[in-house]
Amino acid sequence: MRRYLKVFCFLLAVLFLFALSGCGGLSDDELDSAIEDYRTALQQLCNDYGLNDAEIEVESNLSGEKIGDTFHYIGTSEVSSEKFSQLSGAEAFSFMKEFEHLENGLFDYENASISYIAHVNCKKGRYTYESKRTSLSTFEYLMRYGNAAVTYKDEKLVYDIF
Repeated sequence: MRRYLKVFCFLLAVLFLFALSGCGGLSDDELDSAIEDYRTALQQLCNDYGLNDAEIEVESNLSGEKIGDTFHYIGTSEVSSEKFSQLSGAEAFSFMKEFEHLENGLFDYENASISYIAHVNCKKGRYTYESKRTSLSTFEYLMRYGNAAVTYKDEKLVYDIF
């Protein structure tokens, strides 16, 4: 009987330590709240750029992975807007860059982070934002189907076929 009691106490101690380590990441309520905050911020960004026809899709089933002491959640978000094609190249680039970085500063968790992969769909194509650093310069791109539509080098416009 003592042996079983020792095993039981050991298992209980392991479960207690596991619970204290915060291995679970964010609760479902915290994730739901974060997704709604992100959706609201994205709607405001669309309104700021005059994209009042925007249809917004934000993934609600975020996949999470623990890396070190932090739980990282990744999802996708998408804006479909025909008015996006009416923006200038500089405006479209600016919108896409803000959209890509929208979650920065929006979520403040001690042991978790949330990131979204951002896309814009319109009649001219599917757009994403990319950046690349070299030892000499920083390049930023508004990409259409993987090809540069707008390019900035060190924050100066160098290419625009938007």
